[in-house]
Amino acid sequence: MFESDYSNNVSQPITVNVTPVSPPTLIALPNTLLQISGTAGVAYEVDYKPVNSTVWQLLVLVPMTNTMQTLPGSPRINPAWQYRATVLNADPPILDARLDGQGRSLVLFGLPTYNYTLQYATNFSAPAMWQPMFDYTLTTNSFLFVTNLSGASNNSIFYRIVEH
Repeated sequence: MFESDYSNNVSQPITVNVTPVSPPTLIALPNTLLQISGTAGVAYEVDYKPVNSTVWQLLVLVPMTNTMQTLPGSPRINPAWQYRATVLNADPPILDARLDGQGRSLVLFGLPTYNYTLQYATNFSAPAMWQPMFDYTLTTNSFLFVTNLSGASNNSIFYRIVEH
């Protein structure tokens, strides 16, 4: 990347700090679980397909918080399947809703440096009334964890991400 100095028509180099992304590696653990090795802060997509098929299907999206992680949801290795992992290009952004012992949570996947708004609605009756929950920018990571959503007063709640 170069910056132009128009006063003397000389281009000056600009230093840009870019963290290299490690290609993901899947590791079969002895207890038939899968582990992924990659770059912390990067999201990966893990797919599977039957050995004799050409159609890949999504197994899980992995927001890497460390350089090594056991796949969430503890999917077991099936010897009749092939697996692959790729860097997730979440354009358009993706919402991953989760329900666990702590209540409702979301993982928001997108592209670093992009601006988004998380919105919610309590029903889809026409017209749906989407309300902003918060705005955010993914600065370095390609994902954001949103927790403590259990305080919502309605049993039914819908979420969406709007890019702007």
